Amino acid sequence: MKSTRLQQTRKRHPLPLSQQGRGLGEGFSIQSTSTASADPQSLNSNLSTQLTLNSLLNSLMARAKTIQRSPSKYPCRARRSNHILTLAMNKPATLPSYAFAAASLLSALAAQGQVLFQDNFDTTPATAWTVLGGTTGDVATIGFDYSTLGIPAAPNSGGTRIGAILYANQPGNPTPTTPTTGVSIMPVGQSFAGDYQLRYDVYQGYPGPYPAGGAGSTQITGAGLNASGNVPVFAGAGDAVWFGATGDGGSGTDYRYYFNAAHQQNLSTYAAGSQNNSATYYANNGFGSVQVGAETTAPGSLGMEWHQVEITKIGNTITWSIDGIRIATADVSGQTFGGNNIVFVQSDINTGQTTEALESQLFGLIDNVVVTVVPEPSTFALLGLGGAFLFAARRRQNS
Repeated sequence: MKSTRLQQTRKRHPLPLSQQGRGLGEGFSIQSTSTASADPQSLNSNLSTQLTLNSLLNSLMARAKTIQRSPSKYPCRARRSNHILTLAMNKPATLPSYAFAAASLLSALAAQGQVLFQDNFDTTPATAWTVLGGTTGDVATIGFDYSTLGIPAAPNSGGTRIGAILYANQPGNPTPTTPTTGVSIMPVGQSFAGDYQLRYDVYQGYPGPYPAGGAGSTQITGAGLNASGNVPVFAGAGDAVWFGATGDGGSGTDYRYYFNAAHQQNLSTYAAGSQNNSATYYANNGFGSVQVGAETTAPGSLGMEWHQVEITKIGNTITWSIDGIRIATADVSGQTFGGNNIVFVQSDINTGQTTEALESQLFGLIDNVVVTVVPEPSTFALLGLGGAFLFAARRRQNS
């Protein structure tokens, strides 16, 4: 396939934040906590929240300095020790809101978006991921240089073009004996519990002509949670809850999710009220109609351009969003899955194979994987209370 065919001609996503959180006052700074190595390219939402909270705390620091300059009006003093803001009050009842606001905002920041796992595949060894296929034609490559396919850098890559590429039911291999097949990859030794969010960039390639696609072009690329890491996950098989979509819009149920091997088709759980890419909800939210050479992909489809996907688990509710647009909401109450690992999937939902001439164009490409904690509701309550007390204190000063 010529690289010009895969050139993206429009970009939906802005570049990620590259600015780091600035210090609060002289030598005072706040950083989000992380259990993984820091990677600023992958922490965009964390940085955005961090900058917002830093701004609030900057106001708090400035307010404290004002207090220090006016001891007769505000009988308290402010000091910093070991990067901790302390308000020492001569009359404790005078300005308790500042101390409470500081504690609330610092607590909220500490809990917001803690990174549990991240991988941009730039230097990842192949042994860091488990690759499991249904047949010999289901394969994946960790650390694939997708610049060789003419694909632009993913939205959150910062310019690098290394990811994980997945192929299902490649020609030249035995035809699957089951109606569906596929390949899945899972990070080695990972287990996630509680409330958390999986976020990643995905590019689904498929051969033309467009919009319909060439021979055997209808495959699903997706990801999910609660996998054991011991069995392959694809359409009709596996032990995870996972969400995926076709690239070419070539199925009557293009957007779909699975509980283990079972395809979930309750339309009330899909935001569009439909699983078909022809539903106006998908096109109206900017999916599809991508220019590829002189041709265009189908409205409402996902192929031939980058998307950012978020799968968020809160209790027994799991939501699936693409580019910030809600696609489906799954209730997993009473369901049993294989484990607690994340999983990425490429699945052929038909036994028919594409041709050897087209096989390099039919794939799922994953990049910039991040798993973060979803803060408890109490965290947002602390953030709100801290801001409210700061606002009230300002109003008292201005009155």
